[in-house]
Amino acid sequence: MPRPAKPPLNRPTPDPSLKLLLFDIDGTILTGGAGSRSLGIAFREVFNLDADQLALALKQVAFNGRTDPAIIIDVAREAGIPNTAFESNLERLYETYLRHLDVLSLEPGPRLCPGVAPLLERLESMDGIGLGLLTGNIEPGARIKLRAFDLNRYFPAGGFGSDSPDRAIIAATARQRFEVLLGHAIDPNKVLVIGDTVHDIACGRVNGFRTLGVGTGRVPLGAMSEVGADLVRADLADSDEVIGQIEQLLA
Repeated sequence: MPRPAKPPLNRPTPDPSLKLLLFDIDGTILTGGAGSRSLGIAFREVFNLDADQLALALKQVAFNGRTDPAIIIDVAREAGIPNTAFESNLERLYETYLRHLDVLSLEPGPRLCPGVAPLLERLESMDGIGLGLLTGNIEPGARIKLRAFDLNRYFPAGGFGSDSPDRAIIAATARQRFEVLLGHAIDPNKVLVIGDTVHDIACGRVNGFRTLGVGTGRVPLGAMSEVGADLVRADLADSDEVIGQIEQLLA
């Protein structure tokens, strides 16, 4: 798995004109459950789990806003998989998961959240805007999910579950990768995290980023407001309004 990028040794003055928007994927960009279904199939194949045993384990594990490594550890624990068996088969589990995700992500079910496609098109054409990912998906899984909608072209870099099980570290890594990519520092006040869970909001706040919560996942807008979201919206429809709000937040 890729390691977090190292920040520049000599950090230059941040470019005040650059605004970096970090998007979550599941529940923010798209929905559909291909990831959880693929993971369930992978656990059954690799560990030969009984269907009822696996269903019970999956029911006990929270998925929203969490990282793939953390979810996988919890599923293994709830399913009663011994640590030695889990650790020795972990790489095979990831490979099996990605193989099934590659197929299921292209089947009917996954769909874009309202307004995402036109918003990305508008943002990508604007000067001074960088688009990145901040997701709990391991990077190969994230790229597979976005490939189904031809969205990888918008996101040259980001932070992923394969960088760390800690979403706050993932957020910091995303910013660092863009600093390396661009060759200059990025003011944390000019970074906006866009996500659909309290975990997205919390990891942004820990890093000093601005935060926008959207109600296209399963978390009430009020819950994201309570943990300090700078702005909450039902969805990302109405590109003009969303862009205006982003510009105000990052002014």
